[in-house]
Amino acid sequence: MAAGVRRARSRPVRAGLLLRILLILLGAFAVGWVVAAAGMAALSRNARPDLALRFMPSDARAQAKAAEQVLSRRGGRRGNVDEAERLARRALQRDPTIVVAWRTLGLVATMRRQDQRAAQLFHISERMSRRDLPTQLWLIEEKVQQNDIVGALRHYDAALRTSPSSAELLMPILVSASEGSAVAASLVQLLASGPPWLRAFLVALSEHVPPGEKVAALLEAMHRARPITDRDIVGSIVFQLVDRREFGPAWRVYRLLGNRAGLLRNGEFDGTAPLAPFDWQMEARSELEAQQRPLDDSGADWALLIHADGGNSGPVARQLLLLPAGAYALEAVAGAIEGTAPAALRWEIACANPEATSLAGFEIPPLNAGGRPHRVDFRVPSGCPAQWLRLGARAEDGSGGADAWVDSATIRAASGSSR
Repeated sequence: MAAGVRRARSRPVRAGLLLRILLILLGAFAVGWVVAAAGMAALSRNARPDLALRFMPSDARAQAKAAEQVLSRRGGRRGNVDEAERLARRALQRDPTIVVAWRTLGLVATMRRQDQRAAQLFHISERMSRRDLPTQLWLIEEKVQQNDIVGALRHYDAALRTSPSSAELLMPILVSASEGSAVAASLVQLLASGPPWLRAFLVALSEHVPPGEKVAALLEAMHRARPITDRDIVGSIVFQLVDRREFGPAWRVYRLLGNRAGLLRNGEFDGTAPLAPFDWQMEARSELEAQQRPLDDSGADWALLIHADGGNSGPVARQLLLLPAGAYALEAVAGAIEGTAPAALRWEIACANPEATSLAGFEIPPLNAGGRPHRVDFRVPSGCPAQWLRLGARAEDGSGGADAWVDSATIRAASGSSR
């Protein structure tokens, strides 16, 4: 009988234990489902917010993203606008800090031509986060419409600081806008603060160089406010202005970095090469080359050392001059290098115009190791604001190559004829 009582008592104990186990399993399953659904929603809410909402209908960020996509993918039809507004509002009811939802409501107001409300919503969006690029773009346009240059630049700055990818879109617009004097003045003040996108702006400027006078004035103002040290970018701008035959502005940009002035730059060939083509631009091929190097082991006397393989000829160095109309004399010293055949050298001076009008051509007399001075007299006519000075070299066919050196080159105002 006692055994029967024990069996009767054990049945409810086992039933209660099984019930607790079942409840634990059901709870674990429910928690697991919630966790899995939340995970799937998090993974898909940006690319597929509709899928995220199937797993987690109350996901506020998925609702906001869905609202954004309704407007961008389906256009501005009234039903779509209403649906986007509904989704955005539902998102904000659960999480009022979601920037995408505020911005979407702002776009909805814009589509409905509720300008004042749109402005309020976009300003709320910016207060929530300055990192939202579409919000910054809308605010830029608002300031442009209000002719508020400083305000527009402030939002450009915010967009470029917080969204580096925006540079591809915004920099060409900013470069184009900088051609206006009012924009340039405010832009210079902003750039003087050294924003992290300063070099990116200079790169964009070198890729879309404005008219010469405008870009020279802009860079000069920038340099006064904050010295420009990006020689590679400045050099690119100089070359492009020269290619466009805007020689005066190109010279102004060249001089920003403290480069040499004078009728001829670095005639001593002292080893420096600031910025071609207003400084020497040299050929660097193995068969025809020019290098600034010391003439001897002491390293005290530098010169332009020239080499040409047998049968090769052509320019080895050139420099762009800006000589006013008048008479001039080019003087230099040239010599041979001991133990090598002497190269034949020739100076050529021509207008930097499409016709390349020749002003002088002069074969340098035979060379000796000690060096020999020579002089070229020439005249620059009116209508020739810039000139190319070229030094050519030639090695006879069948020779093993030829070498020479040139030093102490100067140009001065003079009169006379070549000799």
